[in-house]
Amino acid sequence: MMERRGIPLVLAIVIGSLTLTVFSTPANADPRNPTDGQIGAAQRAKEQRAKDVGQLQAQIAVATGQIQRLNDSAELAGERYNKAVADYQAAAYKSRQAKAKVVAAQHQVAKARSAVGRFAHDSYIYGSTMGPSMALLDASGPSDFIERAGLLQAAGERQLGALSQIQVASVRKSNADSAARAAVTAMGKAKATAAAAKRIAEAKVTAARTQMAQLNAKKTTLEGELVEAQARLSGLLDARQAYLKWKHHQEVLARQRAARLAEERRQAAIRAAKLLEQQREAELRQQQQQQQQQEDPPPGPRTDPVQFRDLPPPQTSGGGWSAAKGQAVVQAAEQWLGTPYAWSGGTASGPSYGTPPDAGVLGFDCSGLALYGWAQEGIALPHYSGYQYNSGSHPSMSNLLPGDLLFWSYDGTPSTIHHVAIYIGNNQVIEAPESGDVIKIVPIWYDGLVGATRPGT
Repeated sequence: MMERRGIPLVLAIVIGSLTLTVFSTPANADPRNPTDGQIGAAQRAKEQRAKDVGQLQAQIAVATGQIQRLNDSAELAGERYNKAVADYQAAAYKSRQAKAKVVAAQHQVAKARSAVGRFAHDSYIYGSTMGPSMALLDASGPSDFIERAGLLQAAGERQLGALSQIQVASVRKSNADSAARAAVTAMGKAKATAAAAKRIAEAKVTAARTQMAQLNAKKTTLEGELVEAQARLSGLLDARQAYLKWKHHQEVLARQRAARLAEERRQAAIRAAKLLEQQREAELRQQQQQQQQQEDPPPGPRTDPVQFRDLPPPQTSGGGWSAAKGQAVVQAAEQWLGTPYAWSGGTASGPSYGTPPDAGVLGFDCSGLALYGWAQEGIALPHYSGYQYNSGSHPSMSNLLPGDLLFWSYDGTPSTIHHVAIYIGNNQVIEAPESGDVIKIVPIWYDGLVGATRPGT
């Protein structure tokens, strides 16, 4: 019996058709996985914003203390101004009193001077302040007359003493008035100086409050940036957690698929062994019948009791690779866009009917589409993605050309390859995805992508 790579041909066909495309994975977009660099940058941005806010809080605390001290200084300056105003008002009041006393003294001096002047005039004319007739009439004698004249002279001298005292008092009041006026002038200067100090202190308080308002505004802005940085970091961490959860789920699904695949292979091997045993028994019966017919040929035409399905010839690569062939492979595959996926479907000639669960569906599976495309350019590939992976050299993912085959596996190694697609350029592939779907063009997805092959090289 013909075998392929050490496996009986019937067994290889059954296993390949049953297991290679059962669990082909459709092209779904992977969840976003932030890089460690992105998360680190977001963490550093958040820490820097927090540091900036802390520094501003310290500056605001210093500014608050400075404003308090300036407020105290302004209050002191205000109180000193109030004192200067009170002192000025008191000095002005005293000045007015001193001025009034000086005016009164001046009036008294003027009156005294007038009286003394009259007394002196009368005394000079009459020898006393009385007329001569009165002095003679009233005097009892010459001695009495002389005594009265002496008394009149003493009275005049007393008036002169009083006048002298009034003049002294007037001078003192004038001096007090001058001192009061000087005090008013000094208090006025002190008042002006206190007012200037008060204005300077108030200006410093206003400037400090303006600076405080600016610091608070900047702090508000930085606090908003800190909230944004925290939200950005939180979003990246949430995305990382979601990705890790998704990745774990995919790993669980991959293990489940691998277990089901192993069971399918085991069942396929059992069925293939039974089929092989039936074929051997049929061949044995045929040989026995042929031997019996040679000994005793029957009169009528000979018919075989068992009809066998025609098996395809061994598939071997032919011809060589070229970029033009790769592009032609893409065009040949694109002619079947929208054609149903059929498990085990597809030949070098075109679509074929699939096997359960796609019995009766005319179409291609993933390796059947790759087989068909390259068969149009004279390169025969086996109907098994694992063998197709070894049908040529392996270009890097950065050096792909149209027609190259891309392969996906369950564990990242060629031994578990389960899907193949044809690269068409622009980071896209054409593929037969899975049962129930149709041939389509999709972007390359990288989860499980194990590598590429360039058939014929």
